[in-house]
Amino acid sequence: MPIEGFEPYRPEDAGIYDTYRRWLGLNWGDLFDKATDIYPGKEGLADDTARFTYGELREKVDRLAAGFIGLGIGPRDFVLLQIPNWHEYVIAFFALQKVGAITVLLISRHGPAEIAHVCGLTHPVAWIGPDLYRNTDYPAMIGRIMEQETALRHLVTVRGRERAGCVRLE
Repeated sequence: MPIEGFEPYRPEDAGIYDTYRRWLGLNWGDLFDKATDIYPGKEGLADDTARFTYGELREKVDRLAAGFIGLGIGPRDFVLLQIPNWHEYVIAFFALQKVGAITVLLISRHGPAEIAHVCGLTHPVAWIGPDLYRNTDYPAMIGRIMEQETALRHLVTVRGRERAGCVRLE
């Protein structure tokens, strides 16, 4: 079942892509798994707070994917991802790919107007972002948007404290 507004490839173009192996039948989750299978002991990700081998990343991504499934996030669900340049962004992105969610990427500067507009277009089931970043209280801002966007059911915060109505990514 196609997503409303999605324009599929023409069958003749899809045939060419298949013939010349331009489509390998792999998604981002599959590619991530291949990389982590090949290099489990090599360092795969580092930021200012942590370092991970590919094997450690795989374990974190798989656990988070299971957590997303537990929240009810599944294939073809739109999810807003608004994490700054932190390691949690990579982990959340690949976990969403593994569950088949459609990730809507937002930058940290997007405010209520931009996020509300994107919500109106995609009707996401979840938002994942920082608890507090550059003096912005994201859960408070997203909470106001949730009042209008009924599909948005989950706020997942990163590097934050316990809050009512929020699930901590950690």
